[in-house]
Amino acid sequence: MSDLQLILEGVVLALLLGYLCLKQSQRSGARSGSLNSAEWSGKAIDVSRLKSGLADTRAACRRARHSTTGVCFHRALLALARHSVTRFKYFDERASGEQVDG
Repeated sequence: MSDLQLILEGVVLALLLGYLCLKQSQRSGARSGSLNSAEWSGKAIDVSRLKSGLADTRAACRRARHSTTGVCFHRALLALARHSVTRFKYFDERASGEQVDG
């Protein structure tokens, strides 16, 4: 390698390093400025409308899930697990594709 080639590579490396340092300082300056809580102009969310809807949804879910106790508990638990597993995307794709004998 000639001396001129080494000098050119050094200059290019120095310019690239300077550019990257400048970009990094700009990013960190922009990030710290956006997190300044004294300048934040956001407002609180009014959750009173959401609260009643969420309570209704929870109550409906509780009504829909009747508790099974006794002999059928394990059978119902297995049915729930079977239903949950068959809703996975893997089984949706297999149902639309070809059947695999196993």
